[in-house]
Amino acid sequence: AEEGLNRLVKNLIHYTIWQESFLKKIVVVPGSLEQERFGITPPAYQQIVSNIQLIVHNGAKVDFISDYEQKTVVPITFVSTTGVYAFDSQNNLSLATEQMIHPSPQFITSGYSQSKWVADQMMVKAKQEFGLPISIYRCGDICGHSKTGMCNLSHDFVRFIQGIISMKLAPKDHRIVDVTPVDLVAQSIITSTAHYEEKFIFNVVHPEPIRMIHIVKYIKEMLGYSDIQFVEPERFINTIKECQNIDLLALWPIFQKQMNTHDIIYTTSLYKKESTADSLDIVKNMVDYLIDMKKIEAPIQNPMRGVAIITGASSGIGKGIAKYFAANGIKTVITARREQRLKEIKK
Repeated sequence: AEEGLNRLVKNLIHYTIWQESFLKKIVVVPGSLEQERFGITPPAYQQIVSNIQLIVHNGAKVDFISDYEQKTVVPITFVSTTGVYAFDSQNNLSLATEQMIHPSPQFITSGYSQSKWVADQMMVKAKQEFGLPISIYRCGDICGHSKTGMCNLSHDFVRFIQGIISMKLAPKDHRIVDVTPVDLVAQSIITSTAHYEEKFIFNVVHPEPIRMIHIVKYIKEMLGYSDIQFVEPERFINTIKECQNIDLLALWPIFQKQMNTHDIIYTTSLYKKESTADSLDIVKNMVDYLIDMKKIEAPIQNPMRGVAIITGASSGIGKGIAKYFAANGIKTVITARREQRLKEIKK
């Protein structure tokens, strides 16, 4: 228990959300999902099932329903993944709607997603055949916090950002990706009220997906990493396979698989576009966080971000500053009284 508590506290400290008052609210019980009753002693197990009011199951391995001995059924929130959706790769674009249930994991490529599919199916069966109060949240690509950018440093997307910035190389990747902030995901799960409703499966994804190449262009053109060069996906895969960049080296088998998949659009009833943080804003906050954590270098030639407005840009200092900003990847708006000179500078 002490080891588990130490791990939990260390992780919460890392994300700067730990408070000493949490100690009064947290009880750590060591156990294993692979063992009967999680390997917990019968007295301790009985005490737990007599007091719990909600189960949030977020483990990658599932085996907890078969020996569930409890007279009072409590709501179960199961955290799944959009990886359970599988389509024939011959289709260029597929639509994954909420409540969709696939009978077979035939086209699922990763072991993790396959294991989640099995658990997902168990939850669906428990809901439909036994009437258990279950809600399933199929999460997409969970990224950094919408405000602080804090993120899991070992996440594939985070490593990808680190890798392309350090290598100054990125693939021409037109795949649609999901950038869902972790705080939005957590809020959805914690405030769940859908346990007893007929609709019980939800896609936890950003309501406005974005293409990967647009994310990289934003990092390159708006965040100051103008030295990133685009290459064909095959060349990028071969480069990361042979390079010494540990962030990308560990990803090349996954990336190679993903490059051969097609786009899937996920519908969601949880979020609306107007009330969800923009994907590129989330990316910017993540990059800022990685800079603060010294995981990537700050752009040297770009002291500012966003759009620069230069007045008096038709000559002199104004003209010089405008050219410098534009040459270093900063979006620049130039104004002056002499319109013809502005046109000449733009060329």
